[in-house]
Amino acid sequence: MPLHLYSVSHRECDFTAVAEAATSAKSFEAELSANTFVSGVVVISTCNRVEIYLNTAGEFDDVTDFIPALRSWNHIQGEPVLDHLFLVAAGMDSMVMGEREIRGQVRRAYDRACSRSQVDSTLGRCFEAALSTSRKVAQLAGLEEMGRSIVSVALDLAEKTVDLKGATAVLVGTGSYAGASVAALRTRGIGRIISYSISERGPEFAQRHGLESIEKEDFLLTLEQADIVVTCRGHAPVITADIVADVMERRNQDLTFVDMALSRDVEEEAGEIEGVHLIDLECVRAEVPDLEREQVMAASRLVEQGVMDLRGKMRMRNADSLVLQLRKHLSQAVADEAARLPSSGQVSVEQAVRSLQRLANRIAHVPTVNAQAAASQGRTQEWAEAFMDVFGREDDDADAPAVEAAEKEGADV
Repeated sequence: MPLHLYSVSHRECDFTAVAEAATSAKSFEAELSANTFVSGVVVISTCNRVEIYLNTAGEFDDVTDFIPALRSWNHIQGEPVLDHLFLVAAGMDSMVMGEREIRGQVRRAYDRACSRSQVDSTLGRCFEAALSTSRKVAQLAGLEEMGRSIVSVALDLAEKTVDLKGATAVLVGTGSYAGASVAALRTRGIGRIISYSISERGPEFAQRHGLESIEKEDFLLTLEQADIVVTCRGHAPVITADIVADVMERRNQDLTFVDMALSRDVEEEAGEIEGVHLIDLECVRAEVPDLEREQVMAASRLVEQGVMDLRGKMRMRNADSLVLQLRKHLSQAVADEAARLPSSGQVSVEQAVRSLQRLANRIAHVPTVNAQAAASQGRTQEWAEAFMDVFGREDDDADAPAVEAAEKEGADV
């Protein structure tokens, strides 16, 4: 199976390395999708992982020949790629076990690749099956209910320094965690959410989520009035230490920042300013909860079954070319025999029987030759089992004497 996965994640690297990988993945994706040896590519990039899923054409299996930088990434290939994809989609490989957002992130990455015509049939089957299994995990194993999202864990930490009920929050950015942040803040009784974004998506995002929206000139004044600031932008620090210091001079109470961006939105030095509480992804990673053993085991069983079912289907498809070849052979035999029949179309019973007998003899010729060869080599039982796999077995006991006789005859030769 020519499936490959190149990845950088929170399990092996710090978030700086993941952020750098996210930047590189954009150019890698373009190179891979344009390469004739690559038949499919899907890139998943989240706050704690960057993964490039590939399906390579033919026997080609080393894309690092033309992208050497990928040699430093974690690499697995073949069927283990399926295991990993299913675990990721189900939220079982996340920083927070049972993370709610990951299925949506995998779906969006897959849909994006599809829209760019980067998904071949193999990757398509893999992702569709993984997403289907992830829904079962959420519904049947209770993993999603037990597991908290990264946003929820971050807000748990924030509530140690600020009371969110009735509070005013400033939400910076429209990134992948922005929508989840809005929902999580409202669940905790936030009083007011003010959206700030310098991107073109800002107004549409604010309107879709029913948020107040501010312009750049009102940003500093709004920070002075806020109780908590949640950032989900992730390009470059939009809130510098100087900005925070200026804001804190005008305030008479502490201010909590929750930075959900892979590439920091809030400069790390801002957390050292008196009265500032800075919660980032590293803080979240240190506080992630474990799930109940029962839920994890139930989810693992569903994932294992999902992978097993997909592997079976993919292996069955490997036989498609053989089945096609068999059908072609049989069709040709029928066509040849039909050509021998009278052109008038009038066929007697005797002619029909002879024609069917010739067709049967032709179909049986190769298996007969192979049976004789197997018998001469003492492999009659092996051949018989293969024969029964192809043509079926009605009565095991009735076949036994024939097999034994054939083996004896072969041994006497």
